[in-house]
Amino acid sequence: MKVLIVSQMFYPESFQVNELATTLVEQGHEVLVVTGKPNYPKGDFFSGYGFLFPIFENYKGVSIFRVPLIPRKKGKFYQLAINYLSFVFFGILMGIPYLIFKRYDVVFSWGTSPITMAIPGVIAAKLKNKRHFVWVQDLWPETLLSVGAVKSSKILLAVGLVVRWIYRNSNLVFIQSKQFEESVKRWGGVDTEIQ
Repeated sequence: MKVLIVSQMFYPESFQVNELATTLVEQGHEVLVVTGKPNYPKGDFFSGYGFLFPIFENYKGVSIFRVPLIPRKKGKFYQLAINYLSFVFFGILMGIPYLIFKRYDVVFSWGTSPITMAIPGVIAAKLKNKRHFVWVQDLWPETLLSVGAVKSSKILLAVGLVVRWIYRNSNLVFIQSKQFEESVKRWGGVDTEIQ
């Protein structure tokens, strides 16, 4: 099976999605990851990486296509917002045109915070009429409210509507715990699976 993984973070950043991708390769699947330039957690690009290059890499048999993004810097709210939005922007602007010429059977979005990084994954699935799965690591818009980052009910509702669109355009939503289920069903009304 050909698996497309969309994840803002990937090797050499240390996240569980790295193991997921390499395990799929070990099981005989072809894996392509669309990701950004590594800059977590320090906030600057890792050595050997810049805004534009490298674009193509291979990690333990996993093909990687890297899109530009604005690094998170010191992690202030506005810096994080720019970082997150830049991945979505360049994921659509550069990732989607690249994927037009690629074959894949399923799309998996690894949804760390924020869930908006799944947007290019949803579009990639729709592009080829493929199934889309998303693994929710953090609940939005609830996280924005609980950390005090956003207090405006209008902004929270707007974020909620984006979340609803992502969930409703996913065939299955993987969740971290049973406590996530109520929020996911409230915003999307979709099937969930605890991981």
